[in-house]
Amino acid sequence: RTVQKNAKYVCLADKNCPVDKRRRNRCQYCRFQTCLAVGMDKEVVRTDALKGRRGRLPSKPKSPNSRQPNSFQTQFCRFYNDSIPNPASLDFSKLNEIISS
Repeated sequence: RTVQKNAKYVCLADKNCPVDKRRRNRCQYCRFQTCLAVGMDKEVVRTDALKGRRGRLPSKPKSPNSRQPNSFQTQFCRFYNDSIPNPASLDFSKLNEIISS
């Protein structure tokens, strides 16, 4: 927000205030200077239009055709279904022998 609003802060102490978890909100000037000192680049701060996007690409609108399976999916499903034997044609006599013993 400091960069977006082009805010100018003034330190009321000696421009060397401690910036830690407990005291970070006491001096906005020293906090912003610390951010710059550790490598924050003012040029890459997001504008309000991009705020909260976290680097994600814009989502594409879904077309109604995207729900229909393509030919590969259709062929794969057909092949898979054809590879499964019909339970009515299976001989379970050996299975019954194993279970009985």
